[in-house]
Amino acid sequence: MESITKNVRDISPPDKLALEHVIGQQLSENQQVIIQIYSIDLRSEPTTTETKSAQGLPEWCNVYAGLTDKQVEAVEQTALQRANLTRTTD
Repeated sequence: MESITKNVRDISPPDKLALEHVIGQQLSENQQVIIQIYSIDLRSEPTTTETKSAQGLPEWCNVYAGLTDKQVEAVEQTALQRANLTRTTD
């Protein structure tokens, strides 16, 4: 693995714009960009994650397993209450 570190202030404006496009956010002069390069073996066996994806949903998707309908409803109500982040406008 190779790691490349660049100070944003040292990156030319067109290259900075390209990086911002790739990472999806603006970069400021006091930041660094670190890029890591990995070599992969395309002939190797799929990883455990890839195998699970092919077989179905990963185990963490079973977050409600073992809960009653009433318990699931209580979790949902809590989530909906916390998600209500609307503000009144003047």
